[in-house]
Amino acid sequence: MDAVDDLVQSCLTHMAALPFVRGVQVARPRERGGVPSCLTLTLETPRGAFDRRLEVIETALTEALVSRALDRLDARGDGPRWLVFAHHVPGRIAESLAERGVDSVDEAGNCNLRIGNDHTAIIEGRRPVRRPRPTPVRPSGYRVIFGLLCDSSLVDASVRAVAERTGVGKSSVGEAIERLEADGFVGRTRTGRTLLNRASLLDRWIVGYQDVLRPRLVIGRFQVRERDPARLARAVEALGCPWAWGGGVACERLTGHYRGPDLTLHLDRSPSRSGQTLLAVPDDDLRSRRRTPLPPRIGQTLRAVPDDDGPLVVVGVPGPIAFEGAVPKTVHPLLVASELLVAGDDRAREAARDVRATFLGHLS
Repeated sequence: MDAVDDLVQSCLTHMAALPFVRGVQVARPRERGGVPSCLTLTLETPRGAFDRRLEVIETALTEALVSRALDRLDARGDGPRWLVFAHHVPGRIAESLAERGVDSVDEAGNCNLRIGNDHTAIIEGRRPVRRPRPTPVRPSGYRVIFGLLCDSSLVDASVRAVAERTGVGKSSVGEAIERLEADGFVGRTRTGRTLLNRASLLDRWIVGYQDVLRPRLVIGRFQVRERDPARLARAVEALGCPWAWGGGVACERLTGHYRGPDLTLHLDRSPSRSGQTLLAVPDDDLRSRRRTPLPPRIGQTLRAVPDDDGPLVVVGVPGPIAFEGAVPKTVHPLLVASELLVAGDDRAREAARDVRATFLGHLS
């Protein structure tokens, strides 16, 4: 029995212990048109049987991940109410799920269930089950994940090709691919490797980008005299390095909606042709960069000074492939959506949903 089976069995055990549950069964309907159906769960109660569509989420639940998961569930059309199984569902997230008509149970026994009009079970405050911590994914591993999600053909490309598109060393690429294969995200066929479980891999990317990779990429917030993206772009061009808009500015150019208050500028942090690094902040530096001054050349050119409340957010990229945007001077839609999710407010999450629906449907 693997980790997913263990999680499902633990949640089922807790559900079976509820006083109004007479029995619980999980089944996977037959595929239709070659498309596998989702798991379904049937609850037997004194008032009859109730069906639920089951979503198992192994990744730690965050607001950003829940937003993406809810969008994914909504996209699967009408049917029985959804039920989420997870390792741990904090109370605030259980409430967010319930507000969207989604039940939840975790392996500690916390639950938020509404069965018909007669049965409700809300259990909160149980601590997460302690489990051996898996080996964390390295920042280079998340860069490779980003590359594969942007271009799935890279999964069967040479190590050199993946390294060039992601900016990761060849040995790190090999290690990352092996890790993804062991975790069930990369499979082997007669003709080569293929990418599996893309939706779950996208979940892993979102959590990793927010918690691990982005803190290493952010240079900081800055106050600028010029706030119009078109005019500011002329100054950015003078830097002579690869750059593109992300966040709200990119979203507006991609969808025609939502600008938001921030100007998110992605710059290439790799050495320039002269051998000088434009943004001399090492990737493994975990200190806060909100007060990190821009190098003089960039600060003078953009007329930017550090400011915690400034509108300009300067961020590196998770590899050269990030500059392969859907429209000129925007980063890849996956990075745009990821930045919007990090913003954390409802409007930004809604904008991220629009970007995903239009440009990233193949990852759902």
